[in-house]
Amino acid sequence: MNHDDAMREAICAHLHRSLHLVQDLRNLALPLAQATMALRDTLTTGHKVLLCGNGGSAAMAGHLAAELLGRYRMARPGLAALTLTDSPATLSALANDFGYEQVFARQVHALGQPGDLLIVMSCSGRSANILAAITAARDQHLAVLAMTGADPSAIAPLLHAGDLLLPIAATEAAHIQEGHLVLLHALMSGLEASMERQPW
Repeated sequence: MNHDDAMREAICAHLHRSLHLVQDLRNLALPLAQATMALRDTLTTGHKVLLCGNGGSAAMAGHLAAELLGRYRMARPGLAALTLTDSPATLSALANDFGYEQVFARQVHALGQPGDLLIVMSCSGRSANILAAITAARDQHLAVLAMTGADPSAIAPLLHAGDLLLPIAATEAAHIQEGHLVLLHALMSGLEASMERQPW
């Protein structure tokens, strides 16, 4: 096999796995609808969404925040969303003074209010700073929406009644992130559809 054949085979294999992943997301239709309602209820009652993740998941959190603050498809006022990853000064200060495990928890304690929603994204489901953020959300009486890969075993015990879990049936980070992006856009589609008659 030459280099070009290997390249094409790798591309086709990735696309094949991605296709099956997206098809499997239909299994999350019910919890995804519940997550959309939780998001809508948070935002239409004067509360806000806090979002966090590491690496590619941080980028995904910023992507969702941008669509909430801006728009997805629908012309509407901005919706209150705050990403906990966007300030290098804040992240570096908190990491330096309190350790990287606390970079999100400190912000949740400072900014979170009862009725807010914390959305965490973690491919591994084991990131210490994500687990600490969920614990901080408990202290502040925030609901939690956790988006993970196939193994949410570290996160699931931290979730309470009313919290939501959206696990992607994949173990490779790239495919988990692809699944999360599809779920984010599905969330936004459902959210805006449910708000079409909202009196702005």
